[in-house]
Amino acid sequence: MASTDRSTPIPYQPANPPYTEKLADFSRATWDEFYRIAERFFSIDRPAAMAVTEQKSIPIQPAEVWTRLFNAGLSYDWEQPAAQLDAGVWTCPQEGLYDVSVIVEVPAFPQPGSRIYEASLRTTWRPAAGGADKITTSKTGGPDEVALRLVAEFLRPLNRGDQVWFDLDLTESTYTGNLSVLSILNVCRQASVK
Repeated sequence: MASTDRSTPIPYQPANPPYTEKLADFSRATWDEFYRIAERFFSIDRPAAMAVTEQKSIPIQPAEVWTRLFNAGLSYDWEQPAAQLDAGVWTCPQEGLYDVSVIVEVPAFPQPGSRIYEASLRTTWRPAAGGADKITTSKTGGPDEVALRLVAEFLRPLNRGDQVWFDLDLTESTYTGNLSVLSILNVCRQASVK
């Protein structure tokens, strides 16, 4: 790989630089830099990005029970490059600064009873280089008569191979059942990190 970028999307095939008298002064390193410039221009209008939607039945009960999001029944609106999401775990395809947002829409309860419930979204980030997982939790709540929307968003530099996943918990002290929840995951690489 010619570049120091750890996530070159184009396969690099080294070859001798073309030789003419005008080009005799170009070194191997110069040709490698030309390759890096060409690669950047090639991918500038196609950043690593993904937009995926999932409709899923989530249990609601008095005890805390986490359910993994984005692991089945996915509807992709966009994915560049392909195969970023596997079993609910998103793997960063290319080093850079990423904007990641998750939107969870919980409908009103089918039999509302003036109950207050809580929705919690747990985001787990596992660095590819090792180290402890970093976990953040976003919470909101409200009465069961109205729909609820929980949005979690972060802008973070990520390395190729870093993993991120999301778990949802719906808790209400006196109700047990299931709700069909709509979850949306949007990921877009904003810039390179150097």
